[in-house]
Amino acid sequence: MATVSGLSHVVINVRDLDKMIGFYRDVMGLQITHQNGGMAFLTSDPKREDHEIGLFSGRKDDGGPLVHFCWRVPDVADVKAFYQKFVELGVPIDECVSYAYPWGQEGTASCYFRDPEGNQVEIQAMVPVDPEIPDRTSVLLDYDESVEDITAKAQRLKPAPLLSFGGRR
Repeated sequence: MATVSGLSHVVINVRDLDKMIGFYRDVMGLQITHQNGGMAFLTSDPKREDHEIGLFSGRKDDGGPLVHFCWRVPDVADVKAFYQKFVELGVPIDECVSYAYPWGQEGTASCYFRDPEGNQVEIQAMVPVDPEIPDRTSVLLDYDESVEDITAKAQRLKPAPLLSFGGRR
């Protein structure tokens, strides 16, 4: 049975990005690993975890701060096992996707779903991505496929449909 190996990261919407970066950097001692426009990623140990918190600007008064939180699993087979369990139990699935981080040699194999109170949660396994592969777009994954095909698509070794940010599955 697949189990999570630990909490990977939390992503929150913030009202004042600079103030929040300052707090988590200067008060909590986190290091900025990536910052781009209206988002920043920070971690306590960049050798262990790329980011433990993501800060996204644009929080509105009518919305809560939580975007999602992410649990890590050891490999793609575990993400697939969770996906199958979610389908079996009727857990709402938002999307299954892979992000190839533009700043490194890793990408993800992820499944975003909703817990019983509607919070968005991610299950994620890391996959190696060749830094010379220029395609860093986000792609959809189909967890009804074999682990080998899912992994190859997450690594950008096989073509996969691009993620459309306009809607969810």
